[in-house]
Amino acid sequence: MSLVPMFQSWLVGCILVSLFMWRVGLALLVLAFTVWFLVGVLGYAGSNIQHQGAGFWLFILSEVMVFGTLFFYVRGFEASQIGLSPLSSFHGIPLVCCFLLLGSSITATAFHHNLGLGGSNFYLVCTLLLGACFVGAQLYEFHLCEFSWSDGAFYSVCFCIVGLHFSHVVLGLLGFLVFFKLQGGVSSYLQLFYASVVVWYWHFVDYVWLLVYTLVYLC
Repeated sequence: MSLVPMFQSWLVGCILVSLFMWRVGLALLVLAFTVWFLVGVLGYAGSNIQHQGAGFWLFILSEVMVFGTLFFYVRGFEASQIGLSPLSSFHGIPLVCCFLLLGSSITATAFHHNLGLGGSNFYLVCTLLLGACFVGAQLYEFHLCEFSWSDGAFYSVCFCIVGLHFSHVVLGLLGFLVFFKLQGGVSSYLQLFYASVVVWYWHFVDYVWLLVYTLVYLC
């Protein structure tokens, strides 16, 4: 018996609820992804590696479309309205976040290449620390930000972009943390597969941040 139809119906329900009560819908969506991760990644779908790989790339494709749509809107607002101020200065916290994520991308690559050779956990911890610093810096930026959702459609879209990317960073950190549980509990082939997926996802998050920095803060 497959759990895919049940999971899909749950997601559809979350979307319908979020149309009217977005806080409840968000909570249900987080719960749905948590159940998927615990059941699918840690236990249920361990034998369907090819299906998981295809699903991962479909997920990345959907994320590209979501971010691309938001980037299109923010560029439209910037072109039609002169004198808009960014959420934060481009040479302040956002620039620090660039170095943090680029550094974490390097350590994530080192972790991937050293997997099974020893010393990979050191690079994994470095990646987690750099990612946690990014999360802390973003929270501090939100605290200092002079604008809010109610200041116009432009700032609403900017907060959507930055907040969506922030949630992806948190999800990536959770993926790295779960890898500690996978060590010794699954075969080396599965470890390599899951490590590859998490690292590819992390690189995707890094590349998206460069676009966020350019379009939301720099331009």
